[in-house]
Amino acid sequence: MARVAAGGALSVEESAAAADPAWPARTILVVEDDTAFAYAVSRTLLRAGFAVLSAPDGPRAIALIEERACVDLLLADIRLPPGTPDGVEVARLVRERCPETKILFVTALRDAAPGGGRVLRKPIALRTLVAEVERTMAG
Repeated sequence: MARVAAGGALSVEESAAAADPAWPARTILVVEDDTAFAYAVSRTLLRAGFAVLSAPDGPRAIALIEERACVDLLLADIRLPPGTPDGVEVARLVRERCPETKILFVTALRDAAPGGGRVLRKPIALRTLVAEVERTMAG
């Protein structure tokens, strides 16, 4: 089940692990300020068998990482709301705390090329996104 938590963060509570505790779900933190896109991505990743956490901005993403153990993959929009850490800064902080976390950026910016992670361009088909997540997780 997905719900919007206090403060606007999308909290997705179902995962493959809930269906089969013997198969631990790989956990992805989605950091995206476009609520509709974040919801679509989260639901698609859930259906693909991932556990998903979601945050609409940098501070909430950082709080999620500080509240729990590391995630397997950070999927972050590069441009987040003004006055908050952007996706590149969130990735840097996550990498400091969780060096094994893989990083994948999504953005509509055509000239963005941050170091330390692959960049997917929006708009992106959800099937393509899942394939890129799988590829990143495997690498």
